[in-house]
Amino acid sequence: MSNIEYYFYEKGRTTIPKPCPGLYCGRIYSNGVYSGCGACPWGYRANLSICVPCDTELPAYDSFYLLTVVLMTVLLHFYFIDKSVKLAYRKKPQVMILYLSAIAESSLSVLISMFLYNPFGSLKLTGCGVKQLSDFYTVFKNPRPNYEEKLYCTQEAAYPIYSIVLVYICLSILAILIIRIPLVGIFRIRRDSANSIYAAFYFFPIMAAFYAVLAGYLYYSYPVLMLIGAVVSTAWFLASRPYQEPKEMLVHIITSPRLLIILIGHWLITSFGILSVSELNGVPFTWEMLTLVFVPLIFYLVTLKLTDPSKFHSD
Repeated sequence: MSNIEYYFYEKGRTTIPKPCPGLYCGRIYSNGVYSGCGACPWGYRANLSICVPCDTELPAYDSFYLLTVVLMTVLLHFYFIDKSVKLAYRKKPQVMILYLSAIAESSLSVLISMFLYNPFGSLKLTGCGVKQLSDFYTVFKNPRPNYEEKLYCTQEAAYPIYSIVLVYICLSILAILIIRIPLVGIFRIRRDSANSIYAAFYFFPIMAAFYAVLAGYLYYSYPVLMLIGAVVSTAWFLASRPYQEPKEMLVHIITSPRLLIILIGHWLITSFGILSVSELNGVPFTWEMLTLVFVPLIFYLVTLKLTDPSKFHSD
């Protein structure tokens, strides 16, 4: 009976909510009448062929996902600021203005993005909830009932997870124009240190294009990607230090504010990955889990003497 209802669905308006074909086609209820099957309005999602508003609170996993996007953009800003500044100039107060500007830009973009979504003007986000990978790719799920014309039901089923990231990226680019560029002129920051602005104008469009295509895969894999990336990056960071004795390395990092901030950034990424993995697998969070962020550093220091290239020789 369900197959008959699928292929011979009732077109046009109806007083009885007959089932719609496809996963994302729905009917809008208004004044006692249901509309024809089609795409639900923005901020709505089809549930049993009825368009219902996305008014449920975002789960913790979704919140971690959005926070991870913000954290990664801030770290990218920091990376390019650090790379664009010459070694002798890194301790100048003008450079701190660039770091603070990057934080202010991301914070402002986050606030405005949240204000633009339901509930409008609030710092609380509500959504539809992601149910499956195809929620990010509804354009490929438009049905062709009765082998007739295609029924277009493309919509943001993963509201607001998909679009809010793109809005945040656009606002971040605008924030650079409003905040950082005037600060560079006001405080007469060196031109080479301002190259981080040009870097942002490159990596933000690349980031947006990459996300637009792979958003669904990133949503389900970002905890593992963050953990792997943090471990590899931590190993590379420690291996590039000039001092390869455990005690000397720790003193070298702790006494250098720049290196300490870089290490803390790695710990933040690792902690977000741990929290996201526990949430994805339904494991109750405990504060003891955060002690795992120190495992890569401890493991590297413990095995440092075992991996010293000078210890190996060929016969």
